[in-house]
Amino acid sequence: INITGGFIITKRMLDMFRRPGDPPEYTYLYAIPGAAVLGGYAAAKMAGYPDIDQMAYLASSLCCVGALAGLSTQTSSRQGNALGIIGIGTGMTATIGALAPSHDVLTQMAAMMGVGGTIGAIVSSRIAVSDLPQLVAAFHSFVGLAA
Repeated sequence: INITGGFIITKRMLDMFRRPGDPPEYTYLYAIPGAAVLGGYAAAKMAGYPDIDQMAYLASSLCCVGALAGLSTQTSSRQGNALGIIGIGTGMTATIGALAPSHDVLTQMAAMMGVGGTIGAIVSSRIAVSDLPQLVAAFHSFVGLAA
């Protein structure tokens, strides 16, 4: 809920500050390095490299720190949001890879992530941006409930 909703509401907030004369953005191209990171992780994991999970955690944390730096200024905030998505995706993938769950458990995890992501997307798409403090509190409550 928190991850999907958080990135959607961040994009909505950034879109509030778009000016009509701003050049077009191609943020979807950040899927290329994101796919390269995840594909490299998957290839190394299947090849049996023992420390690939730790390397993926490091890459994920560097992406998340870079995302915080990117979100600190208006000119780089969209890149920061994309970098955060890559970092979170890499961290989640590495965690699932390190756990090596059975097929049944992986199916349950995927189903719960899908349900949570759908709820987060619906809530963050419908709420007014002016209600952001209440949304953040609600999303963080779900994180505490999950813990």
